[in-house]
Parts: sequence; C-alpha cells; structure tokens
Amino acid sequence: MKDKDILEIQKEITEFVNKKGIPLLPSTYKKLFIRNAKKKGFSEEDCLRVDKELAFEELALKASAMKDSKVKDIASKIRDTKENLIINLDEEKKLLDDSINNIKHDTDRGKAELKNKVQKFIDRYAHLMHTIDNIKTNINKMEDSIKHASEMGIQDPLTLLGNCKYFEMSFEGELYTLKRYKAPTSLIILRMNNLGQIKEKYGTGVERSVIKHIAAIISDNVRSSDMLFRCENGDFRILLHNTDLEKCQIFAQKIKFIIGRIVFQKGNERFKVNVLYGAAQIREKDTIDSLLMRINLKI
Repeated sequence: MKDKDILEIQKEITEFVNKKGIPLLPSTYKKLFIRNAKKKGFSEEDCLRVDKELAFEELALKASAMKDSKVKDIASKIRDTKENLIINLDEEKKLLDDSINNIKHDTDRGKAELKNKVQKFIDRYAHLMHTIDNIKTNINKMEDSIKHASEMGIQDPLTLLGNCKYFEMSFEGELYTLKRYKAPTSLIILRMNNLGQIKEKYGTGVERSVIKHIAAIISDNVRSSDMLFRCENGDFRILLHNTDLEKCQIFAQKIKFIIGRIVFQKGNERFKVNVLYGAAQIREKDTIDSLLMRINLKI
C-alpha cells in the first residue's frame, strides 16, 4: 500500500467524521481505515503492514488542526455575535432610556398642565362665589329697599315702581337740582286710554297683566339715571334728567310707538293698548300742579 493510497483513505475518513460530526478516536480510525482500504481492493494484511499508529497520529493532528480552526471560527462568530449583541443591547438601552425620559417628561408636563387647570378652576370657582356673594348682597339691598319703600307707602304694589307720593318727593329734589346746577329736567306722562275697556271685556287679571307688561317695557327703555313712577290713576310718569323739551318729546313718541306695536292675546282674541302721551320741561318756579297743567295729552 503506497503513501498516496494511505493519504486518500485518510482524507475520506476525515470527510466522513466531519460530515457525521463524530470524534476521531484510534479505534474508530482503525475500523474506518480497514473498511475504506477494502473498498479500494486492499486486504486486511495490507492494512496491517501500514504503520497505523503513525498514520493515526498524523491524521489526528490534521483533524485537531481542523477542529481548532472550526473552534476558532466558532469563537470568532461567538465573539462577533457577542459584540453585536452588546451593541444592540446598548442601542436598545439608549432607546429605552429615551422612552423613559420622554414618558417622565410627558408625565411632568401633564402634571403641570393638570395643576394649572385645577388652579384655573379654583380661581374661576372663587370668582364665581365672589360674584354670587355680590348678587346676594345686592338682592338683600333691593329687598331692603323694597321693604323700606313699601313701609313708607311710596311704592306701587302692582308694578313695584314708585307711586305718586314718591313722584312728589322726587319733584322737590329735581327743583333743587335745577336751581343749583341749571341742568334741564323734563316730565313725560303716558296714559293707557282703553284700559277700562280691557278690564271690562277680559277681566281684572288681564288688566293687571297688561299694566305690568307695559311697566316692564318702559323700564327697559329708560336710562338708569331716569325715574319711572305709576300713579293711582294709572298714568306712568317719567322724569328725564339732563333732557330738554325737544328731546323729551322725541323720547315720548318712541315709547308710544313701542307700546303701540305690542299685541296682547286672550284666548283667540287679540288687542292693543291705546296710549296718550304728553311732555313738559320743568321750570324753576314750577309746582307739580303748574307742571301738570302745561301737559296736554294727545294720541
């Protein structure tokens, strides 16, 4: 058996064990060597003449070298994989840290926004309560004023406006203001001409409702500085401050026009209120009687 035959058999054995992934032990080598040699036509005696130990040692060294090479390859791959894994872990850790920081930032910002909203709500609630307290105070003052006016007998019980007694008291004050400051003040009288017919046809309830409605309409159209009264005869009287006769007449016509457009309804029937009006400017030497005498009511 020649050296090239031995080398060829050794190569086949090496390829076989590598393919099968089995360790190359001396006993395994001898069996495989004899089997492969017989396949090539050599006898067992030919195999025995080969220095098997030396041949095995050489092959074992080669196999060991191949194994070391594979181990190095595997170690290199493991090292590369480890490095890649470390890099990936570092990247993932950075992403995770960034996510945690973002969540913390969003949470802190959310807390700040929520705190701000809560504070705004508290401020609005405090402002609302303050407003309610002011309204309550004003209501109490109004109730006290109404009670006081009622006790003094200067309030019309139906419309809660000042009555003729209160008009007389106010007239004295207007005369004093006129003499001291020379500021013009005028008087308007409004009379619902067909109020008796409305009462006769539709009843007292409808009459009272009409009076209250007309009072509300006039109140909505006068200035806060003006004064509105309702006397016992049903006339409405308006004292207009800083208003001369010409402006007073224009305003009186406006009020008459507004009232004249209102349509009242009782059941299926509709009706309107006929209004007479008159106006005069107060003079320094006027009395209530002299002032009223200069007012001629007209349609």
